[in-house]
Amino acid sequence: MRVGPSDMRRRVRRRRPAALAVIVIVALVAGACAADPDGPSGPAGTALEGTASGPSSGTVPGTTAPTTIPTTTVPTAPAFGVLRTPAGVPVPLRGQRLDGSGWVVGTPCGHEAVVPIGAIEPSVRVVIDPGHGGPETGTVSPRALWESQLNLDISQRIERLLLAQGVTVELTRRTDEQVTLEARAELARAWAPELVVSVHHQGGHLWTGEDPGTIVFHQVDDPSSRRLAGLIYEDVTTAIKPLGLEFGVATPPGAYAVRNSQGDDYYGILRNLGDVPGVIVESMYLTNPDEGRALESAEVRQIEAQAITTAIVRYLSTQASGTGFRPEMSFAPGSLADNLPATCADPPLL
Repeated sequence: MRVGPSDMRRRVRRRRPAALAVIVIVALVAGACAADPDGPSGPAGTALEGTASGPSSGTVPGTTAPTTIPTTTVPTAPAFGVLRTPAGVPVPLRGQRLDGSGWVVGTPCGHEAVVPIGAIEPSVRVVIDPGHGGPETGTVSPRALWESQLNLDISQRIERLLLAQGVTVELTRRTDEQVTLEARAELARAWAPELVVSVHHQGGHLWTGEDPGTIVFHQVDDPSSRRLAGLIYEDVTTAIKPLGLEFGVATPPGAYAVRNSQGDDYYGILRNLGDVPGVIVESMYLTNPDEGRALESAEVRQIEAQAITTAIVRYLSTQASGTGFRPEMSFAPGSLADNLPATCADPPLL
């Protein structure tokens, strides 16, 4: 994934040493995967649990796609949480219409819609966000392994491992469909989790070495996010180094916070999570032929998923602080070629 958005140019803060600044700038521009600062990703759906409807059982006959709220807004009462729609799509609640016609929700493409009935989801402790999805494939390996597919597979493995340990978890997408960054963050917040992990794989390595090039981005002003990033960095590098690969490296490995020119989190998924601790993990370089081939293996994917799971459980159950922390960076405004999809198509909600 490209380590910056399409509308930002990478620049290290001037107080950083010049040599490292050059390395970081070149590495970030060379990266092929986006940590989704402003870009999209993809949605999901599973079985209903319980049912809920608006104040009365209003319906929208023949609806197979989101029903957009008319410009004359119907009065609504505030609502918070996640609604599982009849089509199995989890959507964040925004309100309950007082005329009995249903729930006001956010859609995977960030629009607003009304659904007449659905299932209220319970809150969870962990939300896993499989980066990219749909037309936004992310990084692609030399042997045509798409990052969006790999991210989803790793995320589903993490989910199974967490559930086996009694940790409740949800995913922001379960299929190869697109969901905007803002919608992913809104959905994640709506589950009221203790943490969010966005799973990605890096591209654009500049050299190879014996040590993993793993990078974990954390929120700039959140010590809990920083601790989670340090634990994930520690456990992932410990787990994958014994694979004996020629690991790709660009930006020096470690756990980073990155600010934008306004002083906020540079990466949108982190910026939009509010007070929920979140991180972006870039475990391996998919564009590195050695790592790309290794990631085709179910065994290697399981090793990576287990490492991230171990770190999450350590975060939830201990006060361990992790390792690998790097000095804060700052990226200033600018632009790169916009290669993100221009449109997003919502799936049917009913």
